[in-house]
Amino acid sequence: MERSSAAASAATETEPAQSQKEEPQTSGEREESGGGSARAAADGRRILCAYDGSKGARAAFEFASERLACPSERSDSIVLYEAVESISPATSFMATESMITKPESLQREETRRINQSLQGLQELAMSTKVPCEPVVMMGDAREAIPEYIAKHPVDLVVVGSRGMSAIKRFFLGSVSTFLVQHCTVPVVVVPPPAK
Repeated sequence: MERSSAAASAATETEPAQSQKEEPQTSGEREESGGGSARAAADGRRILCAYDGSKGARAAFEFASERLACPSERSDSIVLYEAVESISPATSFMATESMITKPESLQREETRRINQSLQGLQELAMSTKVPCEPVVMMGDAREAIPEYIAKHPVDLVVVGSRGMSAIKRFFLGSVSTFLVQHCTVPVVVVPPPAK
């Protein structure tokens, strides 16, 4: 399955999204790979915060940046990660006739969506003193996040809980539940903000 991906460091210029099958590109790409233990402890923790723009995701980011990350003592950093669902012409309500008949229209729309998400993550990264690396990839978060962790050093995942009802959770599944069961690193699930 072909994936489009884009990522950029908050401190550098954004590069245009590219169509690739492999890892996202970052301007400060680390040379080592593998989940978490590949680098020296002095480098600090890399905390992946799953973000989708929801209130629960915002609460997870605030929890990670204010309570977990300690950039001054351990050089901790946050990977702000957003998985953007691909627009499949066969199954998506968002696909237009031109996207179905002209694949380049589909590619342009996916690139636009990736760049829009990346810009939002960069703005969010500017709201904290913790160093953040925005990463946007195409795909379902349930699959994309464990794949990212397998290829990049990540010590901890922080994800928001949407507080779905049991019926919705049964039919739709929960990203946080899936990650708790399938990630190779600890996962912190942050409850939704109080109403």
